[in-house]
Amino acid sequence: MYSMYPMYYHVPSPYIHNDYAPNIQRSELRKYQPSIGKMISAPAQTQYFPRETKIFIHDVRFEYVSSIGEWVEFIYVVYPVQRATGACSIDGRWFSIRELEDTSFT
Repeated sequence: MYSMYPMYYHVPSPYIHNDYAPNIQRSELRKYQPSIGKMISAPAQTQYFPRETKIFIHDVRFEYVSSIGEWVEFIYVVYPVQRATGACSIDGRWFSIRELEDTSFT
């Protein structure tokens, strides 16, 4: 049976290209990964929705950001939108963990 939200995902290691270091799977990289397929309350205010809005975590990916030298979790979020006509619909987009939690790269 096909599951849209598999139970296990490969999480990149900070040592992924180093044959001499252990391939440690860093748990801090996987903050939103366990929430895939679930509704959560938005942890911070964004330009797309206010804090505490119920959002749906659809997908998670990891990208290496060379400017900070670290892997960063990116979360695809589906959230409600009220249109100018007053109709409610949904929208979705990718957020970095720092954008979703309103933190910086410092």
